[in-house]
Amino acid sequence: MIPDVQGDIVVDALRLLRRAGDALGELSRQRPQVGRKDDVGRFLAGVREIPGIALYGAFDQPVRSAIVSLNVGDIDSAEISDALMQGWGIATRPGAHCAPLMHRALGTERQGIVRFSFGYFNTDEEVDTAIDALRDLAC
Repeated sequence: MIPDVQGDIVVDALRLLRRAGDALGELSRQRPQVGRKDDVGRFLAGVREIPGIALYGAFDQPVRSAIVSLNVGDIDSAEISDALMQGWGIATRPGAHCAPLMHRALGTERQGIVRFSFGYFNTDEEVDTAIDALRDLAC
């Protein structure tokens, strides 16, 4: 008899998905009061105080995404993104983000922009670390 290898793989994959779902459920029970809006607000409040940080976006809107786009002085966005990853383990996305016309309008075609994306499970400590990292890089 030929073993049902494909069936075994599917069953194992379903078991892993269930375990992942259980783990996410447990995490959400541990931090039910925290959401992306809190993290973005905390981050914005911190980086607005740093000289040399240029923020891009409409921050006065009651509803917005959990993305913050910025630059540090005239330093290339890829250099800032690399420094954040190498020095602090912070993953960001630098560059033009498939939006060349937006960058032309903002005057950031050559420099690009560093994009921070916050998720539900980011912690206050991670947000504070990002603020501190930008403060160090802006000096």
